Amino acid sequence: MYDVEFYSNPFQLGFTIDYMVEDCIFDPMVAFSLNGTAIPMLASSWSTSTDGLTWTFNLVHNAVWHDGVPLTSADVKYTFDTGKQIQAPRFAVGLLNTAITSVDTPDNYTVVFHLNEPLADFLFNAGFAPIVPKHIWQNVTDPLNYANDHPIGSGPFMFQQRVPGQFISLVTNPNYYGQKPAYDGVLFTVYTNIDLRILALIKGDLDGETRVPANSVAALLKAPNIQVITQSNPSNVYVQFNFHKYPLTIRQVRQAMTLAVDKKAMLSTILLGFGDQGSDGAIPPALTAWYNPDATWLGAGLNSTQRLNEANALLDSVGFKRGSDGIRVTPNGTRLEFQYYTAGAGLGFGTRPGELFSSMVAPLGIKIDVNFIDVGTLNSYLTLGTTYDMADWRYGVYGPGYLSDTFLTANTAGFWYSNATVDKLLIQQSQTVDYNQRKQLVFQIQTMLMQDVPYIMLFHDNLVNAVRTDRYTGWNPSFLGQDGTGLYGVENVRAFIELTPVTSTPMTTSMMTSATTSTAQSGAPDLTWAVVVLVIAVIALGAYVVKSRSSKNKTK
Repeated sequence: MYDVEFYSNPFQLGFTIDYMVEDCIFDPMVAFSLNGTAIPMLASSWSTSTDGLTWTFNLVHNAVWHDGVPLTSADVKYTFDTGKQIQAPRFAVGLLNTAITSVDTPDNYTVVFHLNEPLADFLFNAGFAPIVPKHIWQNVTDPLNYANDHPIGSGPFMFQQRVPGQFISLVTNPNYYGQKPAYDGVLFTVYTNIDLRILALIKGDLDGETRVPANSVAALLKAPNIQVITQSNPSNVYVQFNFHKYPLTIRQVRQAMTLAVDKKAMLSTILLGFGDQGSDGAIPPALTAWYNPDATWLGAGLNSTQRLNEANALLDSVGFKRGSDGIRVTPNGTRLEFQYYTAGAGLGFGTRPGELFSSMVAPLGIKIDVNFIDVGTLNSYLTLGTTYDMADWRYGVYGPGYLSDTFLTANTAGFWYSNATVDKLLIQQSQTVDYNQRKQLVFQIQTMLMQDVPYIMLFHDNLVNAVRTDRYTGWNPSFLGQDGTGLYGVENVRAFIELTPVTSTPMTTSMMTSATTSTAQSGAPDLTWAVVVLVIAVIALGAYVVKSRSSKNKTK
């Protein structure tokens, strides 16, 4: 099982779970809501020059690091200068490392970025980057690989303790410059099975949960004091091909497979309708400002017979004939049999999407062997791009910049997709500030991706949250996480801050024991989280626990 290693190094990339914890500790200059609205954080305001080559950020004057040292423009400059110097993966997104030529600090609270080209997503990618304390990191010999076991940030919560495989505890920052949480801390605890989380929520051991499986919704709707909040979510769940593996390099093979996938059945079977049909243009319908409804799927408008006939014709056209066992064989003797890897797409799906995909492409004479592995191993496969033929994965989509981050040849290590025409359009759209002009380019890219099929989008899942209404109010799943996605739901640091206690009743010993011993495995391993309470708690969420200040004061 993938143990949450807690990548507390803001220069590195991690999983959504890592970012959920990191967001509580490290503040960015700017945060964002799901609808794209910018929220001032360490930066109280910002502006850009008419040519888009200069960005100026004005910092708040009252932010301090968790160790009491004032936060200044020198910290921001250090963060971006170091990110560029070490070519940090976290700062490679949105072309930040290549586009930023210099960072100036005319005073302690003003930061000026100079770019060599305009970047349409600069505010998002630079503003959302976590800022690190210069006075600590400047003494680190290897910033890229620094373990940072006791991270110091400027966010609303401070690191307290981590027990690998069990929990990470945070305490509320008493010197936070912004709105302070109305409780004393957060405890993230590992659950190895989704069912345990749902049972704990119904029992009352937890106060909130996100990424609720579709098949658990009915039980939650019947439970007292539980509200189900469903939100359209900009996420992709997809099959990714390894373009170093023949014959997946042949476009007709990928086109045939997407035609064979019954996307309506995939959505209804796996998600019970809680989502949208997969769009091979790679922009999910939730991003209405950028979604191209005419670039969704080669099988759009065709019935199942028509789709399968067209798919078989494509394979016939490249000379892939059926062998004696019905499996097609290429002219050089390679069987169309592929190894498919899954970790349940991070949502506890298990092998179901893979098995359904396998059954749908089988009539074409294609054999898919589905393998379930832990998410850490799968991530290494996808990073190295050697072991697998195809795999399913899930990724949040923050906007059209996702297209460049994912499909630009320079960024496709691990699945090795490359298309020179797509590259040209991707770079052009990333430098186009005018919305209407950029939208035209983004629509063209979606059309080309639909035709080229580097991914087969299985579906776009809704984010289903379930919260208890008897202890806290103000659950708000409308914020993006620092990984640029809405996958956090109610488990977002901005949402944490808005919560208001309904009661200050302490959690009982039995509730605490149940919560803290819920790491026993049940069924197939899966990366899941649940909130548990330490000592006295008023609220717990599906990935953390909030310790009540009012309860603590009451006991004095």
